Amino acid sequence: NRARERNSYIREERVVYRDGDEKQPLKVQVYFVVKKGSFLPKDEYKNLILKGAREHHLPPSYIGELEKIPVERS
Repeated sequence: NRARERNSYIREERVVYRDGDEKQPLKVQVYFVVKKGSFLPKDEYKNLILKGAREHHLPPSYIGELEKIPVERS
């Protein structure tokens, strides 16, 4: 694992509501940018995000946008 201070983001827990219904709260992890710049994800991370998007049946148009994200070159 990489040291937290080397990340370009911080992660915080928040509550959101499924379909905007306050009777259906969900705890989620939200990422906030702390280092400005142009940072690309690693291929493994992008694939993990795509896998989750597909498993949760996100709209095909959204998945298509995720697929367009360039990745870090080694």
